[in-house]
Amino acid sequence: MGNKSNVILTILLVVATMFIVLTRNVDTKDNAVEVNEYEQVEEVVDQKQAFYDDCDKSVVQICAVLEDDKSLGSGFFVEENKIATNYHVIKDSRVIYVLLKDDDTAYRAAVYSLDKENDLAILNLVDEIYSTTKTLELSPALSRDEIVYACGFDLDYNVKATKVIEDDYEYKGNNYIKIDKPVNQGNSGGPVLNSAGQVIGMVMFGNNKNTSLIPAKKVLDLIQ
Repeated sequence: MGNKSNVILTILLVVATMFIVLTRNVDTKDNAVEVNEYEQVEEVVDQKQAFYDDCDKSVVQICAVLEDDKSLGSGFFVEENKIATNYHVIKDSRVIYVLLKDDDTAYRAAVYSLDKENDLAILNLVDEIYSTTKTLELSPALSRDEIVYACGFDLDYNVKATKVIEDDYEYKGNNYIKIDKPVNQGNSGGPVLNSAGQVIGMVMFGNNKNTSLIPAKKVLDLIQ
């Protein structure tokens, strides 16, 4: 009877020990996941700040003066003195002004080329700019689930981290990119950048759930 009791006690101790070890391993794994996710969040925040610094000299606000109103949007430098934006932002404009972040001057611009079907416009600056500007590189390459950054002016200049959810979807005969966050109306014409700071698309339209982009390749085709 005593031997049987010792055997049972030993088995119970072994089972209890295994339970504790397994529980600790699970806790350790869970903690490791939490740390990794936190590090990724920190990395995204750091990249977002880097894009603020990088895009300050590249992204502009577009103000198109219409007959009885005005149209506001965003744009970005694709060449020296040349800015890409949406056609619908400058459509029917009498005068087009370009405003830079941290610069109170409104610079005049004129239409250089148009692609109405793809809602694209290239503007050429008429006035000489005294602020430092930077041209953004266009990249047709992208992948689904890639973290990207939408830059532009709505109420103010902003950078929004988002993700590609569709890299090639068709709408009314044209192909677009879709990102998983909405942007405000003033962001139309603004660039969306990958982690290397290259433009993968231009903001075109959206809803309260996601945003559609014109692929960078179409902007490249219009410039060339």
